[in-house]
Amino acid sequence: MGTSSRQKKQRSPEDNRPGIWVGYGKLVKLFRNRAGLTQETLAEAVGYSYEQVASIEQGRRPANPRSPNERNWF
Repeated sequence: MGTSSRQKKQRSPEDNRPGIWVGYGKLVKLFRNRAGLTQETLAEAVGYSYEQVASIEQGRRPANPRSPNERNWF
């Protein structure tokens, strides 16, 4: 069996971000990149600031739930 060139990064013990926030942020970044969007264009499209999108992608804050009549992220 071959070894993978991708290694899973270990989070440091001092990292106290909730794992769900980190995982969600990684997915947002993945989908944003696949859609060909910058953090700025995504922020404008969903009514967030650039800083909010960056914080969500980095797992530092959760995305706020939206009401059903507001635009979806993607």
